Amino acid sequence: MPPSTSSTLPTPPSTSTSTPTPTHPPNPPPPQPPHHRPHHPLHLPPSTSPTLRLLHPTRAEIHATRLLNGTAWRGPLSLPTYLRREDHISSQRLTRDGGITSWILVDTAEETGTNTGTGTDAEGHRHILSSCETILKRALVAHPPPPPPPPPPPPPPPPPSRQDDGGSGSGSGGEMRVEEVISHTIGSVFSAPETRGRGYASRMMRELARELRGWQQTAAAAAACDGPDDEGEGSGDRGQSDWEKKENGQGQGQGLGESSQGRKKKKDKGAKRCAFTVLYSDVGKAFYASHGWHPFPSSHISLPALPETPSTPHQTSASPPTDLDLDLNLPPTKPLYASSLPDLCAADERNIRATIARPPTPGAASPPKTRVAFIPDHATMAWHHAREEFLAAELVGREPEVKGAMVCDGRGEVDEEVVGTRMWAIWTRTWSENPDENILHILRLVVEAEGEMTREEGEGDGRCDDDGRQKAPGEEVRAIAALLRAAQREAARWGMREVQFWNPAPVVVEAARLLVDKIQVTHRENESIASLMWYGAGSDDNGADTAPEHVEWIANEKYGWC
Repeated sequence: MPPSTSSTLPTPPSTSTSTPTPTHPPNPPPPQPPHHRPHHPLHLPPSTSPTLRLLHPTRAEIHATRLLNGTAWRGPLSLPTYLRREDHISSQRLTRDGGITSWILVDTAEETGTNTGTGTDAEGHRHILSSCETILKRALVAHPPPPPPPPPPPPPPPPPSRQDDGGSGSGSGGEMRVEEVISHTIGSVFSAPETRGRGYASRMMRELARELRGWQQTAAAAAACDGPDDEGEGSGDRGQSDWEKKENGQGQGQGLGESSQGRKKKKDKGAKRCAFTVLYSDVGKAFYASHGWHPFPSSHISLPALPETPSTPHQTSASPPTDLDLDLNLPPTKPLYASSLPDLCAADERNIRATIARPPTPGAASPPKTRVAFIPDHATMAWHHAREEFLAAELVGREPEVKGAMVCDGRGEVDEEVVGTRMWAIWTRTWSENPDENILHILRLVVEAEGEMTREEGEGDGRCDDDGRQKAPGEEVRAIAALLRAAQREAARWGMREVQFWNPAPVVVEAARLLVDKIQVTHRENESIASLMWYGAGSDDNGADTAPEHVEWIANEKYGWC
């Protein structure tokens, strides 16, 4: 789904981009399908035209859109290899069985009487003005407790009812009510060069905002989204796209008609509502904010790759500490492999549910916020690793086996007695056309002990004692530093330039500064801007034009990206 190894969304519609020549002449791209012949600029409809509709593409149209966007987004891959990668990552557990949905904006003015509402002309062609994809994901919303009742006048009034979506009241210290919901992440937003600068991407995003509010809110979709992590299980219809229905004999390019609207109006028993949608903007903050996806914190820290030395051999078991690590008193780490991730992701889901449900601070000056989070389940991590493994096999000739690291004792073991206080990191590698931009991204950093990742810098593990003397870093800080060090070494083994961690908590920054003294937090303004549209209380029918100031995004880390 993502357009390249370094970005999720394309350039703004008004910006022209060059079309690079594939780097592998022996494998020329397939011919451009005839239904994707460009509109003549004089014949393009206005973006306000009532004949424009948001529909689902056929298989051939999906292939055609990828041919177009691949020339700009393929990165270090040849165009045919890029097409194979997109097919590969679209068939993972997270994305198969309706987990990924493709969308196109078309003009229905040329339709014939037998193809009403499809945008198909007499020759069976549809002119695509803009396109995108969405991925269905599991998510959580934690609603604040109701405000405390007012002083009871005689006779005492009944206490107020629980508020569903929060955003008001004061910190009462009561429990947060956690609800499991669905969400959609948006990517691959693309307009062909001849259709840019005409408002089609804006029109598509407005239509998409309305449609996603009720999209895939069915019991079948919820069951498929919640299914087991094992391969071959947990499949189901999460809302078939039109090309699937067409090939199964259920319709022919009908787009978003009564069936979709019916899902909005009548939720199946067991269905989960869509509470918010997310995209990661590579065109700054303003464009998508103007359509209702408001920017959230988008920062990161970078640590340089650490080349191996004779004292740091390839990590096959517990990583022995170097002299520098011993000076810092860092604990050893052990590598994590794919076989370890299902159980760890299940444990992390329990951990994030506990974190998001923590009561707000009693007596806080500001009202408690509604909290949201993507569930860091195994399907999500496996999707990132499928993408990584495909790129590694094509570009390096081998697939990475180490998927992360865990803090362990001196024997390289993690005793069962310490489950609940474990610490680990899961990462992925990304390759770019420019090797200097190859990055190892930490997808998720987990401290099982509840609340450790959210403490303020110096709290609990303060650097100064009561007399103001400098103190040694605490155990949690050193353990996180050990995980970051393991990531630095793994980055060097795979030719990565650096390690990145998104939206680090103060305790992570403190740990990083043990390793890199002058490390700085970079606040991104143009690329990978985490942007969220809120469909809860305080939003209008579309979620647009309402800044979700009362919403707090928990664990806004790289694993949520697509």
